[in-house]
Amino acid sequence: MLLAAMVGGVLLFSACEKEPVVNDQEPKSSMDIKMTDAPANYDALLLSVSKAEVYHEGNGWVELAANGEAFNVLELNNGQNKKIAHSTTLDAGVYTKVRLEFKNEVYLTTMASVGMFGTQSAGTFVLAWQGSNTIEIEIDEQLTAGGHAEVILDFDAAKSVIEDAGNYYIKPVIRYVKNLDTGIDGQLEGSTQGMVIVNNGEMEASATFSSNGAFKLTGLNTGAYQVRIDYLAQVNGNLEYKQKTIDGVIVSEGQITHMGVISLE
Repeated sequence: MLLAAMVGGVLLFSACEKEPVVNDQEPKSSMDIKMTDAPANYDALLLSVSKAEVYHEGNGWVELAANGEAFNVLELNNGQNKKIAHSTTLDAGVYTKVRLEFKNEVYLTTMASVGMFGTQSAGTFVLAWQGSNTIEIEIDEQLTAGGHAEVILDFDAAKSVIEDAGNYYIKPVIRYVKNLDTGIDGQLEGSTQGMVIVNNGEMEASATFSSNGAFKLTGLNTGAYQVRIDYLAQVNGNLEYKQKTIDGVIVSEGQITHMGVISLE
């Protein structure tokens, strides 16, 4: 009887013992979609993103959380950017595209000015879409399990706004910025209004400089660049458009080329 009771107890204990739970799921990854801007001769360009998706090689399109709020893309210049969508529940893997759906309402405010960019009357316009309001951008992002990625998209306002016989249209031109650690910066002396344009024969990028003359361009390809500075200067009490060009500025992978102080006088 005692032996039978012991055997029964062992069997009962074995039956009640649970198998250990094994969590073989990989931790989820996160991604932020951020937007920056190449400058344009306008006072404001207000737009908003209603839907954002990324393409996972293997799973297809995956929707992110878009913030949906309107923002002035022209403020996102000279190293500034804004998060427009994010996710914390992405699978690891390779992501090759971003798809953005913009809201139909886009507002452009032009500047009243006479100067380096010519004469222009001020006004606010509702822009009509030239083509689809859904834009796809190719990217190249590898997400590891539990990892994080920041995708930077450069909105080229000057090329995205189309003027035709006094009417304005919007057709976004957006490029993927692969490496924010590769670029050019500097400090200008002698003007507080103008633009810095860099070109290496294959790509061109531009930025306005801040009120203290600082400028920064990132996401550049490697190579030798011509740096052109278009600016306004006081000449005999009048504002005049002037230009300064510097050739052979070398950009190397993963480095910011510091041009230092550049005199415009």
